[in-house]
Amino acid sequence: MVHDIIQALVAGDPSRCMVLLEEDPSAATARDAGGVGLLLLALYHGRRDVADRVRMARADRAPLDPAEAAAVGDVERLLAHLKSNPDAAAMRTSDGFTPLHLASFFGQVAAAEQLIRAGADPCAIAEDPSRVQPLHSAIPGGHTDVVKLLLRAGAEPNARQAGGWTALMAATKRGSTEIIEHLLAAGADPNLAADDGSTAESLV
Repeated sequence: MVHDIIQALVAGDPSRCMVLLEEDPSAATARDAGGVGLLLLALYHGRRDVADRVRMARADRAPLDPAEAAAVGDVERLLAHLKSNPDAAAMRTSDGFTPLHLASFFGQVAAAEQLIRAGADPCAIAEDPSRVQPLHSAIPGGHTDVVKLLLRAGAEPNARQAGGWTALMAATKRGSTEIIEHLLAAGADPNLAADDGSTAESLV
């Protein structure tokens, strides 16, 4: 059975989430049916306030795992994981993402840098229908510094996600001029076509 706090979050009721956490701090460790924890779910739903409250409630009972630490930019906790377990950089969340995917998606540059230093694969493919790589993950939020870091680390500028989309296509559709410039400088091809025939040039 899905915990009430998960249902409240998905329903867009952060106030109810806060009440439930106050009544029962152990709710901070709740997971959805797919095994994704409340902290990541709150971040996915754009509720950093709920995520911060979850962190407080979990402080003494359930420290952040590597993916969660990367997502919130807790570099100290992330480094502790990487020091004690070198494989932490390659772990997967229950929904298929690596810590580097999450650091990239949420714009956590310092966390992404530490993960790359620890050997995280900048070309890792998400084990979910999106098939995104960390470079794709950095585009929706317009995280230019993460894009630059990933490209320097060897991210493939023409890598495709689901639907045949490249990072350049996504950046062009978003209007992220600076990211577009960095992708082109790294060798991104504006003439590649997605499965639906779209190219970066056609999306301008």
